[in-house]
Amino acid sequence: MLAFDPKFKLCILLLHAFGVFVRPEQVFNFGISRINEFDIRFARSQGCEIKLIAQCYKSGDRVSGFCLPRFIPSGSRYAGIKNEYNAVDLESAFSESQFFIGKGAGDRPTGSAVLSDISALTYHYKYEYKKYAQNGAVFTNEAAVLDLYVRFNKENQVNTGDFLEIRERYASPGAHYVIGKMALEKLQAASWLKDMEVNVIQLG
Repeated sequence: MLAFDPKFKLCILLLHAFGVFVRPEQVFNFGISRINEFDIRFARSQGCEIKLIAQCYKSGDRVSGFCLPRFIPSGSRYAGIKNEYNAVDLESAFSESQFFIGKGAGDRPTGSAVLSDISALTYHYKYEYKKYAQNGAVFTNEAAVLDLYVRFNKENQVNTGDFLEIRERYASPGAHYVIGKMALEKLQAASWLKDMEVNVIQLG
C-alpha cells in the first residue's frame, strides 16, 4: 500500500502534538501507486488534484490518524506543494491555522538534520516529550468516518455493503466507481483493498 514516509512522519507528529506514542503498524496508510488515468481525469473534472495527505486530529481524549490520497481543489494552497516539498497545516484552539512549507528530502535538508542531531549529541541533548506524561489521550480510529471515492474495474470487485451510505455510482466498460461514506475501520479490514485494480481516494 506504500505511503510509508508520511506515515512515519505522522507518528512523530502524534507524539509531539498529542503526547500519544503510536507504532507505525497502527496507522492506516494507502499510497498513490494505484492512481491511473481515469482517476486523474475524474480529479480534473472536479477541478481537483490528487495529493497524499497524512492527517491526525483529537476529539476529547481520543486521537485518530491515517494516510490517504485526497482530492484537493486546484486553487488551494496544497496544490502548489510538489516534488520534494512537504507542507504541515496546524490548527489549535488558540493559534487557529498555521501553514508551514519546506523540503522534506534532498541532500541539504537531510544533511542539515543529521548534522543537527550529531551536534545535539555532543551537548547530551535529549528530546523531551512532556505531553506523553501529561496526556491521557488514546489512539483509536473507531469513530473515524471517511468520505471516499473507490474506483475499480469490474462489477462486484468491491463490496459496496461496506459503505455507510452511497451517494453516487458510476459504471462503464473501462471503470467503475462509488462515492460515499465508510468507517475507517471497515476500510482497513476490507479484503478487496488488497486488489491492485482497486483505488481509494478521500474527498476533501
